[in-house]
Amino acid sequence: MGDICVSVIIPVYNAERHLEECLNSCLKQTLREIEIICVNDGSTDNTGTILERYSDQYPNIIIMNQENQGAGAARNLGMRFARGEFISFMDSDDFYPNQEALWKLYTSAIEKKVYVCGGTAFFMNDGKVDENDTALSFSEAAILHFRENQRIGGFTRFIYDRQFLLEEKIQFPTWRWYEDPPFFAEVMAKAERLYAIRDLVYVIRNTDKIVQFHNDDIVIGILNGIGSMLRISRENRFAMLHADRVVDLNENFAACIYERIYHRRTHIRECYERVITGIDESLLEEDIRKLKKPEAPSEGEIAQIFEDSLKREQALLDKVNLYEKVLIYGAGRAGRLLYQYLRQRGCKKDIDFMITAKHSDYTACGKKVYSIQECTDEKDRALVIIANMSHIEQMKETAHYYQFKHIEAVSWNELMFFGADMTDEDYLTIF
Repeated sequence: MGDICVSVIIPVYNAERHLEECLNSCLKQTLREIEIICVNDGSTDNTGTILERYSDQYPNIIIMNQENQGAGAARNLGMRFARGEFISFMDSDDFYPNQEALWKLYTSAIEKKVYVCGGTAFFMNDGKVDENDTALSFSEAAILHFRENQRIGGFTRFIYDRQFLLEEKIQFPTWRWYEDPPFFAEVMAKAERLYAIRDLVYVIRNTDKIVQFHNDDIVIGILNGIGSMLRISRENRFAMLHADRVVDLNENFAACIYERIYHRRTHIRECYERVITGIDESLLEEDIRKLKKPEAPSEGEIAQIFEDSLKREQALLDKVNLYEKVLIYGAGRAGRLLYQYLRQRGCKKDIDFMITAKHSDYTACGKKVYSIQECTDEKDRALVIIANMSHIEQMKETAHYYQFKHIEAVSWNELMFFGADMTDEDYLTIF
């Protein structure tokens, strides 16, 4: 190979289900001067065989192996050996949606002389790319300054100047989770601006794999990541970024943090309290939300939170036991988490997943996913449990439209608090 324009770095762990689609989307790029660095992070499934087959056939696919250390360490290893002018990071269950994605990003970065260039990313939900979710989209091509756009996210939809990363000594933290946001925040604090294009360049797949939040290493990663971003936002006076991390502490990750404290994880309480001390109240005052610096709840307050949650759980389980059939309405993260929870509680009921409209063969937790129309024969006898992160009311209306008689709803926040009385050994990983 001659000069390499882009090095695509892919951390790979037990990715046999979607790895070929991911690699094929890289190989089809019209930008031919690319190398694809796959870091096998201690996979135990058929991932290694797939990687060897592809590397034997395609000389620009480079395989590296390491003991399981997590995606951050895998990306850092890939960066050490990358030779491209720019670096692109890809997750092994995602894919480029078209052949021009890297070409458009690379030529735009060169033309605009920027260290960072990105485009639109969509999520794949229920087997279909959701073009209505515009959270990671750009409405126009433009230079964006991070100080004015502190909620730019989705680090895999960008390419990064490799020499810039080397000179600034920017790497990924090696925590087990939440390593991506601090990396991107540090990049943008140093780069200050990026060039955005409107084009769709990346698809993020919501897979069956469930993050085990009932895990000390995961929660420590979250706390360390939030702490790191609080530091970056303090040093650069990024008020919105700072306040958003407080929202993470108060809302998005409170359940898993409290649950570990509830189980007497002293080191997690100490880490949580250290993170809180890193909150700058003057920065919170600069943000329009005027958030208050949180205080760590007492053990008694946390115990009360989980006592109330256990009552809600028991009421739901009692209702489940009244029915022979359970239909989980929603096969995304919330639906899969609910399925996992019911199985962990020893539920032996016949459980199926259904979604509003099935677009292709789709599975969740190894089970076939049905459309709601396919399940109407069960409308009189099945308990429908709606599990979704944001569309519960709309799904209730749809379930009533199809005349389902028995409907419950469980929010993502409720699910995150479920199971606090379980021991670590009770938790399963379900694909």
